[in-house]
Amino acid sequence: ISARLLQKHEDISMSLVNPRSFLEYHGAMYRMALGASAEEVCLRYDDIFTDPERIHVRDVVMNIDTKNRKVLGESGCHLSYDTLILCPGSVPQYFNIPGVEQFSESFHSSASAAHLRRSLQRIFSDEEGMSINDIVIVGGGATGIELAGEIAERKKTSTSHRDVTIHIVEAQSRFFGKLPPRVHSYVHSYFEKVGIRIHLSETVKEERSSEVILSSGSIRNPLVIWTAGVRAHPLIAATGLPTDQRGRATVDTSLQVIGHPEIFVLGDAAATEKSGMAQTALYDGSFAATCILANLRKTGKPMYHPPEPIIAIPLGRRSAIACFRGTVVTGYLGWCIRRLADVIVFMKLLPFSAALRTFMCRNGKERD
Repeated sequence: ISARLLQKHEDISMSLVNPRSFLEYHGAMYRMALGASAEEVCLRYDDIFTDPERIHVRDVVMNIDTKNRKVLGESGCHLSYDTLILCPGSVPQYFNIPGVEQFSESFHSSASAAHLRRSLQRIFSDEEGMSINDIVIVGGGATGIELAGEIAERKKTSTSHRDVTIHIVEAQSRFFGKLPPRVHSYVHSYFEKVGIRIHLSETVKEERSSEVILSSGSIRNPLVIWTAGVRAHPLIAATGLPTDQRGRATVDTSLQVIGHPEIFVLGDAAATEKSGMAQTALYDGSFAATCILANLRKTGKPMYHPPEPIIAIPLGRRSAIACFRGTVVTGYLGWCIRRLADVIVFMKLLPFSAALRTFMCRNGKERD
């Protein structure tokens, strides 16, 4: 968002560093894992920017020299900056549980979603020699919930003769402890109705190549999908910026790093009250661009007031639960709210025709 807004100003020289030629929209990742088009997740820079070749530097940021104001790339390139915007996102948090990082499927990028899709296709295709009959989703947050519901839908429509059991493991005593109790009750009832086995107040103790050990027992030969936690991208800590206990950069009310006003940190990597939500990340991008322009024009900076996010979690085909300021909407209307949220994201990032095409796409395909 920041780059899209700033590129309109010819007096600003800008570089966008990313090893990929697209932006990943994590809100649609669960659909990609179950066979939907990668176009919903991988939003191409060719569609987002009028002249992507002018600003896009295809590289991996390895380090940032804050003293000399240089970004150091994997390719050996050094990019100097007057103002730096950091939005590296988050990575899975495995809590040092033995075997989890090695043996479980993660779900944090388009590449990991594509890998999970192939694993699920093998399970539901009666592939000879496939011994997996249990899918264990660890983490009862939004990602785990929407994935469990979508896999249950896939199971209902599958022609496979394999009897697959779906499990969801949550360390807390209920789903979405900070939301109204009705949210937990609805999700719990829905999962029971579609045959998902619910493991509340349970944790993973260890994972091995052919077994996952829970606090209440073990499950043999499972496919384990880890959605139980994330942490800020390690680039934040490696740069030496001040961080909170979750590794997120400590920022002021303008999203500028404490002690480094030339550096903005946005989205999941910033220690703000509402970080972790796509709606907040979009707001952060627009806000940072506005602040940068205000600094250049010597005008007053805006106040940081991200809107209260709408939480909308799909639970399967044309069903979702949505919550906003204590009001809970379920079923088809909840699903409409969730899809509307997707449309809003696409409209903020893409021209109208590209946003409409992305929303309407259905044929599964992968992008490099």
